[in-house]
Amino acid sequence: MTGEPSTLHAVIIPAYKPSFVLIEVLQSLAMRGVDAIVLIDDGSGPGHRDVFARAAAIPQVRLVRHKFNCGKGAALKTGIRFVLETFPSLVGIVTADADGQHHQDDILRIITSLKANGAALIMGARRLEDGVPWRSLIGNLLTRNIANVLLARKLTDTQTGLRGIPAGMLPLLLELQSDRYEFELEMLLLAHRLSVPILEEPIRTIYEEHNRSSHFHPLADSLKIYIVLLRFTSVSLLRSLSPNRAVQWMNKLIE
Repeated sequence: MTGEPSTLHAVIIPAYKPSFVLIEVLQSLAMRGVDAIVLIDDGSGPGHRDVFARAAAIPQVRLVRHKFNCGKGAALKTGIRFVLETFPSLVGIVTADADGQHHQDDILRIITSLKANGAALIMGARRLEDGVPWRSLIGNLLTRNIANVLLARKLTDTQTGLRGIPAGMLPLLLELQSDRYEFELEMLLLAHRLSVPILEEPIRTIYEEHNRSSHFHPLADSLKIYIVLLRFTSVSLLRSLSPNRAVQWMNKLIE
């Protein structure tokens, strides 16, 4: 696969059973100067063949397919592998969702911010209190509050899918084990461990049809997110203890 060193930033969009709203977003980004858009079909099946055919017809779009649904984190990692192999001079990527939650202007704003702050993780921050369905609001607020305590800082939106990610983080993201929605939280915790600056850019809060198209499962996916938080807490606690105290603490957990 031939490298394209002129491309400094790429947009990665994982998609599972998307609507034709996705085409509008892709066309707008292409018309406004985004020359590398990597679209991951995460096993959407034959019922969405037309959407992806129209997407692939846009010259700036590179379509990569999963035979089966593997999860959002797995799709993002597939996109990251693709851009690392295809664009050797890449200085960063922007990730966006396929369900219409991210306005084209906001995606471009994150690209601009990443260009200006190339070593930072840029988070597109929604105001969660503005029109977020209860299905999403409760879990988002709880996760945000717990994550803010662990990170010892205040972030507005810890679960946003619109992010600008510096190239230096990309190989390390491929080593994360999470393959679904918890991958994005692990990304945030990785940035914290690496002392990567985390910056927020305000973006619109958009929920099409009360987020009916979302494939987030509140119970199962939230449980995986909280397991990531618990693991991070446990590791942090062990690192803060002396070796003898750490062994004693582990023994108490086993008892």
